Amino acid sequence: MPSATRSAIIATMAGFLAAVPAFAGESPNWPDLRSAPPAEGGGGQDVALLVGIEDYAFVANVPGAVSNIDDWYSWLKRTRGLPLGSVVVLRDRDATAESILSEAAEAAERVGDGGTLWFVFVGHGAPSRDGRDGLLLGMDTQQTAESVYARGVSQSKLLREIEAGCRRARFLAVARASCSAA
Repeated sequence: MPSATRSAIIATMAGFLAAVPAFAGESPNWPDLRSAPPAEGGGGQDVALLVGIEDYAFVANVPGAVSNIDDWYSWLKRTRGLPLGSVVVLRDRDATAESILSEAAEAAERVGDGGTLWFVFVGHGAPSRDGRDGLLLGMDTQQTAESVYARGVSQSKLLREIEAGCRRARFLAVARASCSAA
């Protein structure tokens, strides 16, 4: 990822963190959202993609997923001070594998200089076929191994989409700077 755009990817996944090797042994400092925390700011260059899937079409529901995502939205807007339009929320039927990947790439392109990309997923997860990667399950995943592998978003693919978005954003910034300097 470009050094001009510091991207921190924050992932919350019900029943998924243990399956994601990148988070093994880490203990993130999650905000306590039971009461409204004081505004701290610092999110003026940040962008967020929040995915909450409570109502899966073919697998068990995840009670409280949408409410949790709504809490994250409130925290990012009120406490971090993310600007209007900088937070995209995919809830339930809008959270397919395709929409998660495309919105992640677009979010990466919009992160401001020195900003943070927040990615929060609350829903089902599974290990990849070879067990080396984690999968975020889209809302339309069926209860078969083939569907899980086909409809799940791999952590590594998600990170590649985000990195590609950051590179495009850097290229656009360089192109704008070059054009304005001419």
